[in-house]
Amino acid sequence: MENNIAKARNDFVVLLVGAQQLEVLEDYVKHALEGKVPKWLRIVAPRQCAADYYGAADLFLSASRWEGFPYAVLEAMVNKLPIISSDIRGLEWAKGAEGVRFFASCDLHELIASIHALLNSDKQEHLHAGKANHDFAVEGFSVRRWAQNILDYYSKLTRAHGDSTPNTQP
Repeated sequence: MENNIAKARNDFVVLLVGAQQLEVLEDYVKHALEGKVPKWLRIVAPRQCAADYYGAADLFLSASRWEGFPYAVLEAMVNKLPIISSDIRGLEWAKGAEGVRFFASCDLHELIASIHALLNSDKQEHLHAGKANHDFAVEGFSVRRWAQNILDYYSKLTRAHGDSTPNTQP
């Protein structure tokens, strides 16, 4: 990634948010990059308030090979960030989001092209992608949506068993 993006641009920083053993991640990155950690890469610890990281970001990159339900992607969407994500199981729900760009998992060239495209988009397009993601996340995954889904489910269940109680809307 450095050979392509860093040569074309000098206006970005990548935050790699580590897990519980930050030193292990730092050692891995140094080893993988032959001891030369680029100036644009910062390895940081998780924060209690992840919104601080989202608020400082221009985009969110999820380059996983596998996910259950990737809450970080949803959090980034709620925080109005455009998303670049590997096209993997666990993210099917995000396929309908306008502000998510998918790349084939482990395809470095496609990942780089996606990053270039997003970094080179104009400000209005960038803002629109973030707003579209926010709206998508709120519409599909808010507590209000969850509560409505539960009410709908129980309403169908009681009707199936002969209860004539009307459907309750919040």
